[in-house]
Amino acid sequence: MLTLKTDRLRVEIAEPGETPNTTKRFDRSGFIAEVILDEQVRFCAAEPRNLSHPSSGGRGLCNEYSFNQASIDAPLGSRYPKPGIGLVLKKDAEPYIFYKDYNIEPFSVSIVQNESSIEFLTDPVPCMGYAVRQKKTVSAEENVLSVSVTLENAGERLFAAQEYCHNFLSIDGMAISPGYRLEIPALKDLGGKELAGTLKTCGRGFTFSNYSPEAMFHEIDMNSVESQGIFKWTLANAGAKASIRCCEDIKLHHLCLWACDHIISVESFHGISLKPGESSRWERKWIFERI
Repeated sequence: MLTLKTDRLRVEIAEPGETPNTTKRFDRSGFIAEVILDEQVRFCAAEPRNLSHPSSGGRGLCNEYSFNQASIDAPLGSRYPKPGIGLVLKKDAEPYIFYKDYNIEPFSVSIVQNESSIEFLTDPVPCMGYAVRQKKTVSAEENVLSVSVTLENAGERLFAAQEYCHNFLSIDGMAISPGYRLEIPALKDLGGKELAGTLKTCGRGFTFSNYSPEAMFHEIDMNSVESQGIFKWTLANAGAKASIRCCEDIKLHHLCLWACDHIISVESFHGISLKPGESSRWERKWIFERI
């Protein structure tokens, strides 16, 4: 396990192939398994198993590329690229399904660590005309954790995809309750409406009317999201007296909220469209605070 430490934070990052970074879904580089503030408050949780589908093995701050076109176009018996993971063997006619197990030839990931940051370089293996090279840098300073990504299209075809960080977050293990409040300043005032399960709107954000062990999913209408440049959100828990404030310098494509038992996950999708030879950079920052 790789570790970044500041006076306030301890960040644990699982290397590729090290539990829990063994999934066939989430980027193998910069897989952030735990964040601890002031040696007391923990913020990361594992994807639960009481779901309507098998667990995909996520934990903490792990990102994924949504790029199903290659899995649709690939002939049976051939391989197709899953960015951040490797070349996937297509054994049936179905497109890639995130919770299924696959035969993978993993991409090579090189790691360089210094005192305050860790750099992960994922080299592509050309396949079907696609090849994307990723440099991801995870850094920590005081109570701020940053992840910056530079993606280069080294292939022969247009690379059009979406990328998002799942954010398997639980503030000090607190179960879902009215004590949680998610604020999204870019949202229009949504009032107070009951949604899936115990999820409800709360002005420019969301809360819960009660505890629920069941998974809840809500896709936020992009017409209710006002353009504000850097996309920001804050998740706080009154009982734990702690919060996470996130600032995302991304091209917001769509926005979802997923929650289950003690986990609340904001899913902000970054839109990517790169011609051969083009590159793109984006960044996310999480500020962990006592309140």
